[in-house]
Order: sequence, then C-alpha cells, then structure tokens
Amino acid sequence: MLKIRELNEYNELIDLREKWNNVLKKSRDDDIFLTWEWLSTWWKHYGKERKPIILLAEDTNEIVAIAPLMHSVHKLFGLKLRKMEFIGTEAHTDYSNFILTEGKEQSLKLFLKYLTNLAWDCLELREIPETADSLLCLRKISKEMYMPDQRVASKCPYISLPDSWDAFSKTLSGDMRRNLRRRMKRLRERYKVEFKKQNDLESLEEAMKTFFFLHQKRWRSKGLLGSFGRDPKFCDFLLDISRCFAERNWLNLSFLTINDRPVASALCFEYNKTLYYYHPGFDPEYSKFGVGNLLIEHLIEYSIRKGLKKFDFLKGAESYKSDWAQMSRNSIEVRYIRNHFFAILYDRTTRSYMYDCIKRSNGVFSNNLKSILRTRAPFFF
Repeated sequence: MLKIRELNEYNELIDLREKWNNVLKKSRDDDIFLTWEWLSTWWKHYGKERKPIILLAEDTNEIVAIAPLMHSVHKLFGLKLRKMEFIGTEAHTDYSNFILTEGKEQSLKLFLKYLTNLAWDCLELREIPETADSLLCLRKISKEMYMPDQRVASKCPYISLPDSWDAFSKTLSGDMRRNLRRRMKRLRERYKVEFKKQNDLESLEEAMKTFFFLHQKRWRSKGLLGSFGRDPKFCDFLLDISRCFAERNWLNLSFLTINDRPVASALCFEYNKTLYYYHPGFDPEYSKFGVGNLLIEHLIEYSIRKGLKKFDFLKGAESYKSDWAQMSRNSIEVRYIRNHFFAILYDRTTRSYMYDCIKRSNGVFSNNLKSILRTRAPFFF
C-alpha cells in the first residue's frame, strides 16, 4: 500500500542522493533538471526563505515516486501569497516535473490529496514538458481543488539527432549550409581555428570565468545586463553545478578559439542521451563570422558522433534556434487556485499581457495598474 512521507529539511534532501537518482532512472521523464545534483545545488543557492516540501510515495519503504516541491511566500501589491511550486521554479531551471515510476496515476493522486491538507493559496506547477507522464495523469485525475487550469508556459525547440551529419545537414536550408561553409572558410583564412572542451584548456574555474566573460560581453554590447548581471548568485550556482556535473561526466563546456583565444562558448550538459544547450556566449567583435552558429554546428556534429539522440535548445523561442531545430515541444503550467480573494486576484492579473510587461520592467509598477485590473478582473471593483 502506498504511503506519503514528507521531508522538510535540506539535510534530508542531501541524504537522499543515491535513492533519488535510482528512482529517477526508472522514470520515463528522466532529465538533467530532475537529478539530485541539480536540485540540491539549486537549493543551496536559492532555497533561502523557502521551505522544502519533498513528498515521497513509498511502497513497503521503497520510494516509487517523488514530488520535489517547495513552499514560498511571494509579495504582490504589498500583500502576501503562499505558493507551492517545484524546487527550481523562478530561477534557471528549464524543466520541472514529478518523478513517477510504477503506479504513476495512483502516486499523483496521493500527492494531490496530501497537498490539499497543507497551507497554500496557489499550487503552481510550471515548465512540465507536454509529453511528461505526470501531465497525462493530471489530465485524467478528477479536479478536487478550486480553479484548476493549464496553459503553455514555454516553447522548447529541439533536434532529434539522426545517425550521421550528412543526414542532419539535409534538414537545414540551403542558405544556412552555404553561410556556415562561407563563414568557416573566411575564419580559417585569417586565423587558426579550433574547437576545444574545458578539459583541453585550463582549470574548470578559469574556463567558467572565460564563459562568464563572453556571455556578459555579448549582452553588454547591447546595453543589457545579461543573466549574470541580473542575478549575482547565478555565477556561484553555475560554478558549483559545473564542478558537480564534471565529476559525473555530465558537463560539456565548449569553446571556439581563434589563435588560441576563446571567442565563442557554450555551457551544455550531457545526460541520458541528450545534449542540453544551456547557455551560450560569444565575443560580439566576431559576430560577422557567425561564431555562435559555428560552435553550435560543431556541438551537433559532436553529439551525432557520440551517439546522442537529442539536442535540446531548452526553453525560449529565440530566432536562431529555429534555424537549427525543425521540432519543438511546449512546457505546460498547471495551476490550482484556492477559493481565496487574493489568490484569484493573483491568478487573473498574472495571466494578463500587461502584467507580463510590467513584471519585466524590474518590478516598477505602472500607475495605471488599477485600470488594468478593472479590465482583466472587473468583478473585483
């Protein structure tokens, strides 16, 4: 008989390492962002002022499913909203999910039933891949909570890798193939061009500093802060996760160098026959050579040679991804709202286009917010 056990301490998460990954390996939705390594490192850097709510479904003391959740308090318009969400939500985690093995639907039902007895205003389950077993089960389960809803959260382009580069190159447009050849030829005529992984260069810390520099240089050339300027914790988090992944041979930190100088970089992860293209960076002085695309070309060739099955560009529909990837899948948000005035208000306002625009403006809210709310949720006024 399945029973639910709740863990609420970081140390309890630390102790689960071996069991966690053993359960994950049995799941059909095994991806890098559900590993114990990713989630425990994320919590170390971003878990402050949050409470872990890790639910384990156990059958005679054997873990068969995990709900990696956390409780957090968000402030909105000076009021507080209690949210239950996946660990990793809000910062740098592209996919989130339940970890389900045998008895998927039964485990998920027990998780949701257990959650109804906990204190929260909004259960917000974001970035679930649309092909996930948990999403299929959620659609079957009777809705016992107020105002369940589903929507597309992100578009995630990817390449289903063939057995050879020639087979893949035929999926690219003629212009794309010609541009890649022409740019590489021009680059090689002027410089010594090489592709290197971190372990061919220098220490991991120094290689990561080079990656950070190239990423920020690109964004600063546009007058923007870039990921590391917006979030100072992000560098420390990526340093920790890169060390952890390097020990497990999951790290692929690659560079394009000219005359031994790195001019393009990509922080990628290799896991479960997939290359996750996590973060790029390049020197804008060499953008005319398309160094970012040349590095992507190299990484796709590498992935095919190594026998990987998927090249995942992760969430975001940036135009350069569509030049490479013919396929994409959606990530879904499933939201349950308690019958509470502020929770309903939060749900209505955060789904409006205007709120998204306001949220992106560094938290500076418009004086016209009340008129927006009248438009989006007139029954409150």
